[in-house]
Amino acid sequence: NNGGAPDWPVSDKAYAALLDLLTDICRRNGIKKLLWQGDKALIGQVEQQNMTVHRWFAAKACPGDYLYSRHGQIAAEVNRRLEEEEETVDIAKLIAEMTNEQAYQLLQKAELHAKTVAEPAWSQQEGHWAKATAEGVVDGTSPERPMKRDEVIAVLGRKGLL
Repeated sequence: NNGGAPDWPVSDKAYAALLDLLTDICRRNGIKKLLWQGDKALIGQVEQQNMTVHRWFAAKACPGDYLYSRHGQIAAEVNRRLEEEEETVDIAKLIAEMTNEQAYQLLQKAELHAKTVAEPAWSQQEGHWAKATAEGVVDGTSPERPMKRDEVIAVLGRKGLL
């Protein structure tokens, strides 16, 4: 942010980097079109709206009115870029230019998003999580565990411990 409450505006450079990052995320994850309705009731209905905001999940004003009021424009610009096959994004450059604060904020958003994505069915096989808990590999209680259940099961399976 280059300003404070209530709008929390961002610089032109940060806005441009946001567009680059969103376009790259969509490309890497096979998202063909970014959808924004501005409707909290559509959370989870990705065929109608696949963009969300932090304020819908926590008692925050994120992303601030400056960006929130531009989400339609942001979606339109990302969609225009997604339609252009030749455009590439230098993610290594984006990461290299990212401040620690930006990296932290991105990590927080990623962790929030990860909580909304269901774990794969293969990681929920009967007994695997219970065995990992019984063996003391995980305590099975921490909501902020360093690895998700499917990751733990994959590691233990590859090690032949399941």
